[in-house]
Amino acid sequence: MSVQFSRWQQLLLLLVFLIAALAVLYLQFGIFEPMRQQQAELRQELKIYQASAARKKNSADAPAAPAERSMLLRQIPAHPLPEQYVLDLAAAEAASGVTILSAALQNAGGTASPQQSTKAAAAPAVVPLTWAIDVRYDVYEQLQAFLTGIEGLMRMSAIHGITFQGREEILAAGVKRPPYTCSVVVSAYYVSNLPNADELSTGIDRPPLCKNRTNPLKPQLCQ
Repeated sequence: MSVQFSRWQQLLLLLVFLIAALAVLYLQFGIFEPMRQQQAELRQELKIYQASAARKKNSADAPAAPAERSMLLRQIPAHPLPEQYVLDLAAAEAASGVTILSAALQNAGGTASPQQSTKAAAAPAVVPLTWAIDVRYDVYEQLQAFLTGIEGLMRMSAIHGITFQGREEILAAGVKRPPYTCSVVVSAYYVSNLPNADELSTGIDRPPLCKNRTNPLKPQLCQ
């Protein structure tokens, strides 16, 4: 038994085959191929991201360069170094024209409470060294320069308060007015319980000796 198709049926079958072929080509090149390209791009982006994350991790784990570490240790040292801060205050004093009458260390940093565990007590922490500095000055600009010098020190410092002290009123003519005095409370900071703190010590920056010093009791700039 043979099946014969009419002319119109043959054209209809041919049209169906053409539509099916076009549909296969559309699925292949219009949908599947872009999806494969997108997957390849995503895999490439993932590789780039993983490589970037690995570089960042290696950079974070790598020790700081000697210059960077030295700069950080000068800003926040691993030891209290009160002597170094006294020298820094003396430099600010000489540059501003004020006279430091006294500089008393009010505290030597925070202490751990008895309830804290040994592990918590040994954790690194930023600790303040609080100073009470009595200053004498003739004009306000000198005090302002001194405070600006403290804020500009390499070591991290914070000025907490200033207490101004009055001076006696001079009624007689021709008598020189006494200088102003005030008390400045300032804190310098260091990192306590830092691992390998002894190896990270930067030492003390001592000022150069003045060969031609005329008065050892007064500040004098060295050439």
